[in-house]
Amino acid sequence: MAGIFNPLRSTTKMTGMEFLGVFAFIIGFYNVILIGGVGYLTRDWPRNGEVFWGFEDGLWDHPEPNHKILPWVAEFYAVVSAIPLAGMTLLYQALRYRYDKVVLVLCVMDVWMYTCAFFSHMTLYPPLNAVTLTSVLTNSLYTFFMYSWMAGGPLKSTPVRAIVTIAAWLVIVQCVRTVPAMFGHRGGVPALLVIQVPAVIAATLGAAWMRRSCAEREKATFGPLLLAGALLVLAMGVSVIEVVYGQYCQDRFFGNFPVFHVIIHTLEQIGIYLYGVMVSSIRHTINEPRKGAKLEYCGGWLPYLRLAADSSKGVEKAAVNVVADDSPRGGSGRYNLRKRVTKTPTTGSEGATDESTTTE
Repeated sequence: MAGIFNPLRSTTKMTGMEFLGVFAFIIGFYNVILIGGVGYLTRDWPRNGEVFWGFEDGLWDHPEPNHKILPWVAEFYAVVSAIPLAGMTLLYQALRYRYDKVVLVLCVMDVWMYTCAFFSHMTLYPPLNAVTLTSVLTNSLYTFFMYSWMAGGPLKSTPVRAIVTIAAWLVIVQCVRTVPAMFGHRGGVPALLVIQVPAVIAATLGAAWMRRSCAEREKATFGPLLLAGALLVLAMGVSVIEVVYGQYCQDRFFGNFPVFHVIIHTLEQIGIYLYGVMVSSIRHTINEPRKGAKLEYCGGWLPYLRLAADSSKGVEKAAVNVVADDSPRGGSGRYNLRKRVTKTPTTGSEGATDESTTTE
């Protein structure tokens, strides 16, 4: 299976044309193959222009008028703006540059949650909308578990992080099950806002704290990460406007085009992409340094993480070069959470060379 992706793997820089090609493939696959495929599979269903899936005007229905563009797509503009453009681009980069499994899992989760959103807006199916919201917050909890040790204190303990993560996930699941109904008719939209906002604000404050306290060389990563958080907070702000004034503006000014919701999705796509790139950069340039890992900018503005060939072969060696003895990375005192391990060659009685592990 891995051999399928071998032609993709390269250490060269990504070009603007390559990015455009990736974007074109994603847009074509989701907007032509998947939307067209659903239309073909449901070609015998009655299409009266008002009701198709049976969940219209239900718990998760947004202000956008339903079935105005395609009879089998409930919220057309929400669907086409929810394709996993950010997630699929991140996954492409992860396969191209051979990011490790920790980063790869995050990229797959990004694709999954946006694919769920894609079909949720298409069908308005309540269980799928609940899965979408749970997936988004599971993504944030995964990042919390993998990286919050950098803040120090009790979070350096893996059991503590695991307990906090599991407890938070159980609370989220319960909220997703119960809160939408509390808001009554179309209660999923305000419930989504109420459940997501605390996580988004907490993550953004964490990024701000790391940006303020990190070493100078790390600001190139934590600065854009903070920007990602700010964009997601801004998206939540627009969501508040949509909840309060969305239906009024839709009926009187916007017609069939959901201005607020498309703005929200656009801000989220940019924020999620920046978040994915910078979390990958934290992993491969700070926590587990890879030889040749570098944050690049295509055209001077579009970031991505580039890794050198066979960089995975020298992860431990690269890490030793960065963390010398007991000196913390970057001089900040946060990252020296485990003793340095080096491998010293020893010669056996017959001249064979073995590697013994020493702890300094």
